[in-house]
Amino acid sequence: KSTLPSDVGSIIEAILSRIELEHGQLLVSRCFGYLSSSRNGLTEEELIDILSLDEEVLNAVLVWHAPPQRRVPLVVFIYLRNALSHYLIDRGRICWHHRQFSQVADKRYRDHTSTSFSDRAAVLASNF
Repeated sequence: KSTLPSDVGSIIEAILSRIELEHGQLLVSRCFGYLSSSRNGLTEEELIDILSLDEEVLNAVLVWHAPPQRRVPLVVFIYLRNALSHYLIDRGRICWHHRQFSQVADKRYRDHTSTSFSDRAAVLASNF
């Protein structure tokens, strides 16, 4: 028997867990970790560029295909973005649509990724 979580934060955690199962924990945690660490969101190109600098992400994403350039393929990012399309907003920059998503994602991915907040902030600062 399946039950729904009783509060908004737990529902968001369940959604993020499902997305991780579908798209891979490493890619999701790094993508949403960078997104949550940014002040005003990131463009699609910026997110792909940042993820493409991460060798662990590339090794996880490029298991099944070898594109001509060693970077996160656009199609991989689009599938991930579309999985959360109801919770993200894109007005030139992608950011969380709801404050609760931002808070849960920030806590979840700050605590559960090997890339610490200061590391993510340094990558963002050095590239933008």
